[in-house]
Amino acid sequence: MKSALGGSPGPSWALEVGSTKTPLTQNKSNTEIKKVVHKHETINDVSKDSKLKVLVLNARSIIKIEKRLEVETYVKLHGYKIIAVTESWATPEISDCELGLEGFVLFRKDRSDVRDGKSSGVLLYVSNEVRCVQVDKLNAFKFESIWVKLQEDLQANVIVGVCYKSPSVSEQELKNLFSAIKQAGSGRCLVVGDFNYPSINWDNWECNKEHEEFVDLIQDNFFLF
Repeated sequence: MKSALGGSPGPSWALEVGSTKTPLTQNKSNTEIKKVVHKHETINDVSKDSKLKVLVLNARSIIKIEKRLEVETYVKLHGYKIIAVTESWATPEISDCELGLEGFVLFRKDRSDVRDGKSSGVLLYVSNEVRCVQVDKLNAFKFESIWVKLQEDLQANVIVGVCYKSPSVSEQELKNLFSAIKQAGSGRCLVVGDFNYPSINWDNWECNKEHEEFVDLIQDNFFLF
């Protein structure tokens, strides 16, 4: 799982990103991702108290109440304001109320919204303390992704998107993903999720030919990992 930050940073707060597959276990990848955010802090001289903390979670099903309660406890303990979930495994039969977390607004796109299937799907929880709106032009793309715009003020809007690329993704879905990221990357944004590109070496960008297009997309849009 990787996170990408693109565009210019905001004037009054930064985004701190954590990533985990099991909420209550130590996250070994957290340090690497925070270094990217710290680069933005240096530019803006943003204090640590002004960070907006983001949790990225590969849930492999969040439909059971026990797992949602575990996530809710973890979020309260660490003060996360945004929770991005991949592989929610939610279906239309499961209501927003059933998936809700106290103190958060839920945005979702189920697998069935894109094509047949019950697994996968993405969720985005945004704290009631954070002003945000859905980005309809990005959410219209037929791909497992959901996008919102955080609205602190007119100069500090940031688009946040969570994406899941299934190993069995179709060619059209992949085109839709690339189009959404390109559009989001035209401004300030945070893109997180599970992209399933195992051949990419994130330290030196080396990869097999099959994954070169994604690397080009990231580099052409000035995203940082």
